[in-house]
Amino acid sequence: PGRVYCVPRMKQGTYPSPEWSEGFAWYEMAGGFITSCPENFDRISSRDLKRELSRLSIGGLDIARDS
Repeated sequence: PGRVYCVPRMKQGTYPSPEWSEGFAWYEMAGGFITSCPENFDRISSRDLKRELSRLSIGGLDIARDS
């Protein structure tokens, strides 16, 4: 309450999405990931997610850095 969080990222649709993703909207940028395909769920790794998040980086901002 009383706070606004801005997530720097490339505009949705301006970058190619991996075949297992419908794209990265605000939910995915905040750390939530949903897939309706069990095969994709079984093969996606944290490395895959981190790589795709890093592709959305703007101006050298590292949105997928290790915390």
